[in-house]
Amino acid sequence: MKRLVMLFSVFCLMAAALFADGGAERPINSDEKAFYEATYRKIIDLLPDAQNGIAKKPEELSIPKMVGVGYEKFPIQMYVSCSYRGEMSMQQSMEAGALLAKDAEGLESMSEQLNSLSEEMQKAAEAGDQPKMLELQAKMQAAVLGNSSMKNMQQMTSDLEAKSLSVEAAINANGADFHPYQVIPTPAGASLAIRREKSKDVKSQTVLFFGPYTNKPYKETMAVYVERKPATANKVHHFYLSVTGEPETCAAYIAKMNLTSLAALIK
Repeated sequence: MKRLVMLFSVFCLMAAALFADGGAERPINSDEKAFYEATYRKIIDLLPDAQNGIAKKPEELSIPKMVGVGYEKFPIQMYVSCSYRGEMSMQQSMEAGALLAKDAEGLESMSEQLNSLSEEMQKAAEAGDQPKMLELQAKMQAAVLGNSSMKNMQQMTSDLEAKSLSVEAAINANGADFHPYQVIPTPAGASLAIRREKSKDVKSQTVLFFGPYTNKPYKETMAVYVERKPATANKVHHFYLSVTGEPETCAAYIAKMNLTSLAALIK
């Protein structure tokens, strides 16, 4: 009987250890919740306001209701995203509507062309004729651009898109492998800066690091990390900001950022 009691006690201790180490959860406490909310507000307030018809749109904050046991032993990691998207003004929308209404005949002709080309595209897709599909795709694009009102609309949309960008702040994030990136001159206030240049299908991205991040380059890959260790949970210890968009737009945006105030979040 004593042996059974002893074995049962050992089993309970082992189960408790495994449970604590394997995903036990608890409700988030008020201090942790306050850290999420305060840090979110500070980051959004410090990001530059939108200009020239570009709307600043912060992504809604998501706070976990439950966290793992031991969560309080390490810095809280959180992510804050904000997009800057171009939008037509009321005047531009009215002018675009008037332009399309005026060109009803041309738009109808273009629509007929596109319907005919779409039917051919479907046949080419069913036959697996890739060269024909590419040829038809080019013809469809030419049909759209051949219509003056649609060409103007597309140009207007392209101009707005060129002014758009997205920003993400990774608070207390340990880091990541970035590829392909290169180290660039670090703006005052940040501790490290890297950039991915724009390519055919990928926009430019600049990443600014604040805090004791170390950079280990491997050919074109930048491994940028900070050592994860126990520390005050509800405090900003380090973070990085990613700015993605057209190169000129990103450069102008970063020039307007208050990097000194952002760096002051680390206390």
